[in-house]
Amino acid sequence: MVDTQTILQFIPAVSLSIAAIYYMLILRNQNRTRQAQLFMQLFQHNMTKEWMKDWWELMQMQWDDIEDFYEKYDSSVNIDNFAMRFSARSLEGQVLNLLGQDSTQLRARHAE
Repeated sequence: MVDTQTILQFIPAVSLSIAAIYYMLILRNQNRTRQAQLFMQLFQHNMTKEWMKDWWELMQMQWDDIEDFYEKYDSSVNIDNFAMRFSARSLEGQVLNLLGQDSTQLRARHAE
């Protein structure tokens, strides 16, 4: 038979276990909330007219080979284009990191 002493020892252990589980759930929820907030900030940045113009200009770049690319768009030749490429790529990396995807996987999916 279970006596009072055993029950009194069991209650703190159960309470501590419940508290630990609750704390883990709270941390997980906070992490998801932070990810959603960061995603929304990045999304708002992408919706600016200036960013869309820069992105469109980057998508319109044309070159034949890597040497042609370096002649037209290298940082030593065209610093403004380099700045646009760098900011767009870093933003893409941040969004993909939030989504848990690798940028090479995404590019391969779009190439198909």
